[in-house]
Amino acid sequence: MGLRRAVVARELTLKEITALRRESSVELELFVHGALCYCISGMCLASSFLGGSSGNRGRCTQVCRRPFIAREEQGCFFSPHDMCAMSFLERFRDIGIDSFKIEGRMKSADYVSTVVTAYRKAIDDPSSLPGLLETIDEDLARNKTSFFLGGLRTNGIIEPAGPTGTGLFLGTIVSRNGAEITVSGAGVVKEGDVVRLQPSSGFEGKNVRVAGVRAENNRYTIILRDNIDGAIGDAVYLTRRAAPLGEQQSRRAIPLRPTPFKQIYPKARGLLQRYGPNSKVPKTGIQRRLFVKIDDPRWLPLLNISAADAFIAAFDMKETEELLLKGSISDAWVKKMIVGLPHFIPQSQLSNWERIARGLTRKGFFRVMCQNLGQWKLFDASVKAYGDAWLWCFNRAAQETLKNAGLSHFSFSIEDDYPNIRSTSSPAAMTYVYARVPLFISRIEPAGAAGAEGARHAEPLLTDAHGNEFYTARKHGLYYLIAKKPFCIFHKIAKLEEAGITTFIMDLSFCDPDKRLFQSLMEYYQHGMKLPESSMFNFKEGIR
Repeated sequence: MGLRRAVVARELTLKEITALRRESSVELELFVHGALCYCISGMCLASSFLGGSSGNRGRCTQVCRRPFIAREEQGCFFSPHDMCAMSFLERFRDIGIDSFKIEGRMKSADYVSTVVTAYRKAIDDPSSLPGLLETIDEDLARNKTSFFLGGLRTNGIIEPAGPTGTGLFLGTIVSRNGAEITVSGAGVVKEGDVVRLQPSSGFEGKNVRVAGVRAENNRYTIILRDNIDGAIGDAVYLTRRAAPLGEQQSRRAIPLRPTPFKQIYPKARGLLQRYGPNSKVPKTGIQRRLFVKIDDPRWLPLLNISAADAFIAAFDMKETEELLLKGSISDAWVKKMIVGLPHFIPQSQLSNWERIARGLTRKGFFRVMCQNLGQWKLFDASVKAYGDAWLWCFNRAAQETLKNAGLSHFSFSIEDDYPNIRSTSSPAAMTYVYARVPLFISRIEPAGAAGAEGARHAEPLLTDAHGNEFYTARKHGLYYLIAKKPFCIFHKIAKLEEAGITTFIMDLSFCDPDKRLFQSLMEYYQHGMKLPESSMFNFKEGIR
């Protein structure tokens, strides 16, 4: 595709990264320091589902940092520590990594200066590592973890009872009088520092400069320059230290202003316009098609094979091999099946999936649903490839790219809205009309809230501060957070057909196999009725 460098997923182990380096000629860049998302990079729908602000478009509201309640216990079950890979730098250099990436977006100049200087010294002088690690611990961010570099693990990544915000935790507010807050804790703060008052809801608090401090036994009173929102029980973080006078003057001499996107990429609009105006999709002679997606083999005896035009079998690797490859599934089912692949295939499983793919092709499975472009390459060129919703196809340029890569169909994202779907409608488009939405897809086990392997609707039921309810699940070796309220737009299918969409996906993943459930959903689907207690996601309200 013409790419010179690839940024490796943060969720990989050093062993997996080493294998990538050994088997690829493309330059590799690693994320070595900064905040970690709970979700696998680019697969989070939580912020979008719970408020329309898409994390995949840079507008994350940090749902994973919020407190949840499970088994009557409250904790930040999905809030990981910050990544620090400084102790692995020499090994990265030995295996041939080309570039290191350090988080700087939305960070203060103090943070960027501290971290970049430390990593520069660690690269140039490895003997200085012990002292530099102590410096990094004071970068006013979260506690540190090397994540999965030393191997997949469950401990040392999430501390549910600990503070989740960035900055040095100073304590909690025990009383307030206007712009004066009294804090209990042992942190050190002085005039000129910047603190953040972090609400217990988990939403990002506001930063404010400290005008003065009065120490009182084990407590101290902070006088804020501005009277911002903050309540008793809210956490207080030190987010920026007061700079020396000379440094303050130097910074004022260099104003920092955001640069508009159109100035950085002046040709972007022209590139999109190259794909021409939105064309009308022919509506005559095209019949509506229904694809039903299942992730549990127990669905098969409950489904009428004539109920759908195709069934997407999104089973795990073992189930795919034993049922589809080695099992005695009938030719009628084989013709109706689309093999669904997992959201994440690590290098360690790639050879097994390649072997399974060759066997499935020999057995007559000639359709596959891909979560990324690399998965299509597992199969023979004769296999028809569909692109699933996690390929994030939001415009005609993306559609053209997928088509040129060999995919015959693409899925609109579940978080997309109707105006965009209508304006980019295509005969090759598929649209989800029902799904239990996986808000998180992760390699990280949630602290105290994980279901057993293979569980579709696992206890416990989690709730957040706003009363939203969720389930956890585990399959493919991954952990999922599922919204209890399903996404459903059956009552909008006629509108989608008017826009030229004719292929619809009913996703039964994360649903316990139940014939009555399927029959009920089919009735609502066939009559275009609104499903009670369901969500339209961003379909009507729009995505931000």
